Amino acid sequence: MELSELSWSIRGTLGRKLLEKAQQYDDVVDFTHGDPDIPTPDGI
Repeated sequence: MELSELSWSIRGTLGRKLLEKAQQYDDVVDFTHGDPDIPTPDGI
């Protein structure tokens, strides 16, 4: 399979770069998941 020259110029998004960086560590906590439709409890 041959890739076009254009495909080599596509760069990863910032989110992708951060995920790749986080994989280098074993103590990273991912806070990106959640439910934005549910209000955060007052105690948090």
